[in-house]
Amino acid sequence: MHTITDHDPAVRLRTLSDRDLNSQTIALARDEREVTVQLLHHLGEIARRKLYLELGFSSLHDYCTRGLEYSSPAACRRIRAARCIKEFPSVLPLLERGELDLGTIALIEPVLTEDNHGAVVARVRGRTYRQVRRVVAEYGAPLSIPEERIEPVRALVTPSDVDRMLFDREVDRAMPHPSGRAHGSWVVSEQKMFVQFLAREELIAKYEEAKALLSQSRPNASFAEVLAVLLDEYIERRSPAARQRRREKKRAAAAGGKSSTVGADGGHERSDTTRHIPVCTRDEIFTRDEGQCTAGPAILRT
Repeated sequence: MHTITDHDPAVRLRTLSDRDLNSQTIALARDEREVTVQLLHHLGEIARRKLYLELGFSSLHDYCTRGLEYSSPAACRRIRAARCIKEFPSVLPLLERGELDLGTIALIEPVLTEDNHGAVVARVRGRTYRQVRRVVAEYGAPLSIPEERIEPVRALVTPSDVDRMLFDREVDRAMPHPSGRAHGSWVVSEQKMFVQFLAREELIAKYEEAKALLSQSRPNASFAEVLAVLLDEYIERRSPAARQRRREKKRAAAAGGKSSTVGADGGHERSDTTRHIPVCTRDEIFTRDEGQCTAGPAILRT
């Protein structure tokens, strides 16, 4: 267990004034960028000399993960950034000033060319991760449209590895490398369903709005969790079986009252001998037959 002493940084920081704390934080951020730039230059030179081979590593990525103890995504970001500032020096000042970060540079590096790098860099400065991905998609090779897929899978993931796994999958295509994951750190999850489909930006905007509305009760809801909430609400509102359950609750609460037919909106429906079939009757039939079609005469007899 860590013991707090007078030399502990946390204790020292508590004695700083707000002004000193802010100024030191700004200085550290500036130093961090300077150190990062120096590191990228060093990695670039190690790559040029292939020094990692002499040191017993199979690749620069292997050197970064096993030798420098970076995670796989962190190593990939630095390797791509080192390659980028070497091929396109105009990117370096933006990194030094904090106008581009390692993540953005790692995303755009595969699509940069002598002809487009100026335009691409200008478009991604100060943009969000999703906006950068959208720009990269414009310049990248078009993908064949994948078929919609819903199939069972047995996933091997731990909650802490999900983001890393997704990043690795993106970079493996352009820079294959051994994953180096220890199988002992994985746990077998329950069987899940793999879902794949293409969506327009309008749909993603609606998803983001719904997720924001859910943020108070479910601040870190996943795509699947948000979708489940929306489907539950739609089914509860539109399903004949759900409407029938609500009617039964109302009838039970009003037991002993006047006999009448309660409509979907809580009002009274017609019960004369016309050909009109009340909504409540249709819902009862739907629930009884579990949504399956039945013969017409049978429906009229019900």
